[in-house]
Amino acid sequence: FPDLSSDNSGKGVINPTSSSFSAEMQLYLSSIANDNQVVFQKISNDSAAGFSLFVSESASTTSGDLYFAVSSGSQVMSASLTVEKGKFNHICAVFNRSNTTSRLEIYKDSQLEATSSNSINIEDFNIGFNSFLIGSGTVHSSVAPSSLNFTPQHTLSGAIDEFRFFHSQRGIASQRDNSRRNIWRSPDLKLYFKFNEPTGSYTSNDVALDSSGNSLHTVISSFASSLREPLSLISPMTAERLSNNP
Repeated sequence: FPDLSSDNSGKGVINPTSSSFSAEMQLYLSSIANDNQVVFQKISNDSAAGFSLFVSESASTTSGDLYFAVSSGSQVMSASLTVEKGKFNHICAVFNRSNTTSRLEIYKDSQLEATSSNSINIEDFNIGFNSFLIGSGTVHSSVAPSSLNFTPQHTLSGAIDEFRFFHSQRGIASQRDNSRRNIWRSPDLKLYFKFNEPTGSYTSNDVALDSSGNSLHTVISSFASSLREPLSLISPMTAERLSNNP
């Protein structure tokens, strides 16, 4: 949307190249049995390189398993944790490159809950111009002999609020201090969807605005006005100014 963009250069922004990255959000999984679903994903055309956060198949209506996977060829790291369905959980998935080798970390409600069992060095994923998908995705499988082979069956059943993507490792203090309020633009913040756009009698109800300053505004596929309605959900953003966030 060049007319809405402060930066309309078309340059790549999201690809982390060789830096750490973190994806932070308030995530609500519906209280129903579910098949495989993608929360967010950015992978190569051959599905062998990139990263995904997904929900695995479950017959439970009270809990679900989140898996965070990063791969490049036959090199794979993954971590997983169980989250409660029917409530918002603050989730932060981190690819930590602070040491000579890398590891995955998943935080829930500002506490480290899961790490990858192995630690490997993955260079640039080379996925700069591949789509970054939220709430939907495609197959994520790696080259043999790795066992990573995830195939989503339908789009995400639930809700996402305050989706933030950083080219940095988000520490516990930063997560705790900002999990329930808006944040401001910063050099490491590359994508920021508040999902607070109101429905109404105007065009482009399906647009989601990027508040990172990088002008990565986007369109919600298969949009319906009900996607904007809170229904019975209680907002997790208790420190958010309602006057600025309709």
